[in-house]
Amino acid sequence: MTCLGANVLHSWGCSDPALHRCIIAGQAWQKLREDEGKFKYLLWVDDDMTFSDNTVQLMRHCCELANVAISGLYCKRGCSSSFALRQWEGPEKSVLLAPKDGGEMADIRLQPVIGGMGCLMIPRDAFIEHVKSVPNVHRKFPDGKTTDMPGVCSSGFCPDERGKLGWLSEDLVYGQSMWHWSCGIYAVPITWGHVSEVQLIPGPQSVWLNDQSEEIDEELDQLSETARSC
Repeated sequence: MTCLGANVLHSWGCSDPALHRCIIAGQAWQKLREDEGKFKYLLWVDDDMTFSDNTVQLMRHCCELANVAISGLYCKRGCSSSFALRQWEGPEKSVLLAPKDGGEMADIRLQPVIGGMGCLMIPRDAFIEHVKSVPNVHRKFPDGKTTDMPGVCSSGFCPDERGKLGWLSEDLVYGQSMWHWSCGIYAVPITWGHVSEVQLIPGPQSVWLNDQSEEIDEELDQLSETARSC
């Protein structure tokens, strides 16, 4: 990412992914207050994601055209038949892209979603609007320096639409928060790989999280049981 002119931020010392993301969001917010407008977009990317050449540039192009947060398509860990995103109600959007080999412009439909933090790009103004709107833990030190930890996401057990108690991930909560406080999130048909036991690439059989079948849930439960027994 640094070859693209990015400033890469990390956090350590905590095993809670949701808290980590709140910490990193605070670091990014501080960086944007000091950069005099240098950085235009923020990219959340997990360290187990893989992508092809020009993927990030294409994400940035779509983000600029639509002026909303953009997520690529990738699979849920351990399950190539399900995207790691859930469809959401939101206004329709599309972008016009030119094919590499020329020809007519292609009208690419964007899907309103929640989730997708494994490869999520957000316009600067939308990110700032979000972190300024959510509850924030602010700390001021004796030397005058300050830190912020905006509550951009959390995670926990919650009933799903079928009444089944399940885990609501920090990715899905972040997406809901983005729709409530900022510009929302849209999926663009740009595929990313998700490293599991093997690299997973979305395919024609992949479905949204809210469309996955009971069989997929049972498959994931079996994988979890197997992992716990190892």
